[in-house]
Amino acid sequence: MDESPLKKKVALVYMVLGAVLAVVVLAVMAGSMAYADKPQFCGSCHSMQEVYATFNESTHRGITCGDCHLPQQNIVVKMTAKASNGMRHTYHETLRDYPEPILVSGSAKQVVNDNCLRCHSGSTANTHLSAGGDCTSCHRDLVHNERRLAEKKGGVGLE
Repeated sequence: MDESPLKKKVALVYMVLGAVLAVVVLAVMAGSMAYADKPQFCGSCHSMQEVYATFNESTHRGITCGDCHLPQQNIVVKMTAKASNGMRHTYHETLRDYPEPILVSGSAKQVVNDNCLRCHSGSTANTHLSAGGDCTSCHRDLVHNERRLAEKKGGVGLE
C-alpha cells in the first residue's frame, strides 16, 4: 500500500512543527530556570527583601543565590533541591509564616558550607577547613549580615 505524497508532506510538517515546539519549550524552561536563580527573583518576595538587601551590599553580590544555596554535585541533584526549596519557599511565602529572622536549616547550612569550600578551595587548602570545617561559624555575617537581619526582624510576621 503506497502512501500518497500529500500524506508524506503532512507527516513531515508535523515532525518539523514538533521539533520547533520542543526547542521553544526547552528554551522557555531554561530561561525560567536561569531567571529563578537570580538574586532579583529571590528578593522579589516580601520575606526575602532584607536578605536580598544585605546580599546586595556584600562582596558576593556577583554570584547567584543558587551558587551558594543549591547543591552543585550534578544537574539532577541541583534541580531536585531547587524544586523542593521552591515549593517550600512558595508555601511559607503564601502563608506568610517565615520565622523572624529567617535562618538556614541544618541541611541547607551543610550545602552552603560545601559550596563555600568548593569556591574557596584555593584559600582553604592549608587550613582546618580543608577537612570539611564549618565556614559559617566564623563567616556567617559575610554575605547576609545575620546580625543586621536579627536587628531588623526579617521574615514575615502574621500581623
